[in-house]
Amino acid sequence: MSGKGGLGAAVGAGVGFMIGGPPGALALGSAGAQFGSSMDAASEAEALAKKNRGLSNEQALEIIRQSKLSAKNILKSGRELTGKQVSAFAAGGVDVGSGSSLMVMENTAAEFKRDAYEELRSSKFSATALRRRAQAQVDAAKSGKKAALIGGIANLGLTAATVGMHASSSSSGGGLGLGDSGFDAGSTSAIPTKNYGTFA
Repeated sequence: MSGKGGLGAAVGAGVGFMIGGPPGALALGSAGAQFGSSMDAASEAEALAKKNRGLSNEQALEIIRQSKLSAKNILKSGRELTGKQVSAFAAGGVDVGSGSSLMVMENTAAEFKRDAYEELRSSKFSATALRRRAQAQVDAAKSGKKAALIGGIANLGLTAATVGMHASSSSSGGGLGLGDSGFDAGSTSAIPTKNYGTFA
């Protein structure tokens, strides 16, 4: 046994022995070991959740970084297509500064801008969801650790109270039989008698 489990067992056994001797040491030692092991497990779960939160944050940052690059490429593709449209219209003798040709190019540019915006919006949503899930795991681990602490303390208190009650009962002679009290139940001479007189 290692970690808080071993420490809890040692401390519990020591306190238990002072309260109720060997039986108390056994009872409180076991409760202390259980408490320490529960806290070890809860601490490990919290540490793992925090580590995962850090990794999730790095992943979220990478998602956003890649999204920005993708959005930049989308806008670049839009500019390139618009440039090709201008060249095509000009080669055909079409006025690119007005009319339907201008509308076509404006619509093309707007479409690529919407795609770039959607790329950024989607990545932000994914990154936020990833971070929230990781934080929820941390919160759950913290709650579990708090519950383990409260439950462990309550169990130790109950066990100590039980050991104390048994120790007190034993020291005060509670529940002692005749033999335990020093009274010889097997001797008739030891039975108190009373003279009721002589009957005719």
